[in-house]
Amino acid sequence: MNFLDRTDRSVISLWWWTVDHKLLGLLLVLIIGGIMLLMSAGSPVAISMELHQNYFLKKQILFLSASIPLMIFISILRIYQIRRICMALLLLCFVSMIYINFFGTETNGATRWLRIYGFSIQPSEFTKPCFAVVNAWFLSLWINEKSSKGWVISTCLLISILTILLSQPDVGMSFILTATWIFQIYIAGISMFLVLAITSVASFLGISSYFLLDHVKYRVDNFLDGGGFQVGKSIDAFLNGGMFGQGFGESSVSEHLPDSHTDFIFAVAGEELGIFGCSLIISAYLLIFLRGMVLSSASNKIYLVLTCSALIFQFCLQAIVHMASTLNLIPTKGMTLPFISYGGSSLIASSITMGIVLAMTRRQTIKDYE
Repeated sequence: MNFLDRTDRSVISLWWWTVDHKLLGLLLVLIIGGIMLLMSAGSPVAISMELHQNYFLKKQILFLSASIPLMIFISILRIYQIRRICMALLLLCFVSMIYINFFGTETNGATRWLRIYGFSIQPSEFTKPCFAVVNAWFLSLWINEKSSKGWVISTCLLISILTILLSQPDVGMSFILTATWIFQIYIAGISMFLVLAITSVASFLGISSYFLLDHVKYRVDNFLDGGGFQVGKSIDAFLNGGMFGQGFGESSVSEHLPDSHTDFIFAVAGEELGIFGCSLIISAYLLIFLRGMVLSSASNKIYLVLTCSALIFQFCLQAIVHMASTLNLIPTKGMTLPFISYGGSSLIASSITMGIVLAMTRRQTIKDYE
């Protein structure tokens, strides 16, 4: 009996023959593309910080060596195990974010980071997938048991997390979580009138943040004035890239942008790969979205539909926000491009997200679900 043969009943073999290979392949394309872009984007930034030129590349590979096995491990787990882990992790993230408000590290006017043994951890990154999983559970209870107050708990959960995030402030993450929540309650079957009403309230709160939060006002004013220095350099990078780009390693934008390896790595792609290369990146995210939605909609379990579709939605929404910020279509959000930008918290959180999606889109048995 050969390893990974269809007759092999080991855990890894069963995983291989039940996981969606197309979705896995698309994620691998993003990871490889991210490493190649970081090879050129990270070097000038590292040199400007008086670090070894491959500092960020080596750390990213280190993060990948942990995040890829983690994604595979999560995709092997049963659904109830994932739900329990996410509940515990969400509670831990909640406590950590409260702690950060008092003892966190301030960066660019916001307090979002926790320093542990020389590593910077952003708990809100891990809140995203955990929130989607836990919120889907409460909404599924409400759907399956009409007397359940699952939707009330869901609303209170969102408000509690947003209160902490906005006090940091982290408007970008608040937007992602709110959009995820609205998406889930719409899928759950709430009336369109209530969806529009909730969306209107969320929009009002978003506009109010401009007048209440100096950090938001600064970014919006910069956007209205043309985007500021970094966005200006980002637009120049796309213009220099043209249709087919300057080629890998030929980007000059990374020499001028301190965040070219994180918040503006799509600008590096624009200069090195051009419109054609950027279109391939956008297509990869689009195919992940379509594949994930098709697979999630095939399930007859409402909990799986709510969870999987929401995770795919927030994963691709984050990519859209990153690319739109880089192109000065919206105010800068300080949001990474999943699996491409440098960052341990972002990479591991993305791996958790897609690990759950891979687990929930496998050919599940009733025993796996329960």
